[in-house]
Amino acid sequence: MIRTLEFRTASLAIHEHDIITTFREDGSQSRMWPPIGEAWYQAIARNLGYTDPLQYAREHEITHHWLADEMGWPHSWSLWSAAHGAWDSSKPARPWSQRVKDEEHTVNSLQRYINTGEVDAYGCLQAQWGDELPEAAGRLVALMRPWCRLSPCSMVGA
Repeated sequence: MIRTLEFRTASLAIHEHDIITTFREDGSQSRMWPPIGEAWYQAIARNLGYTDPLQYAREHEITHHWLADEMGWPHSWSLWSAAHGAWDSSKPARPWSQRVKDEEHTVNSLQRYINTGEVDAYGCLQAQWGDELPEAAGRLVALMRPWCRLSPCSMVGA
């Protein structure tokens, strides 16, 4: 295991090739095996400012949980749906609910903002955080990339 993160409603275990969410409420799990070798997945990662599709996948899952905690939701709607069979490959695909679509848009928009500084064309990030967007994104970066945290001592004399 590379890293475990504890969120208010779930635990996230990041392994070398997969990412497992375990929900505290009922113990259900979602497991993501990112299709990093697929051209379409690599294109999504590049569009969001990543050169490494595996980093995109890991940070995507982290962002889902961070967003749920930030918004005070009972859980990530998207990952909860995955853990409860919404995307079972042995069954016909179900359409995403609007709140799952909205969450996916916000997660990807946050990742793009963090990597490129570009805000989403629909203004969702500004509507949610307004002038606090840079601070919110900074909290997310500190969680996703702990090596980017600045200690108060490192800022003395800057």
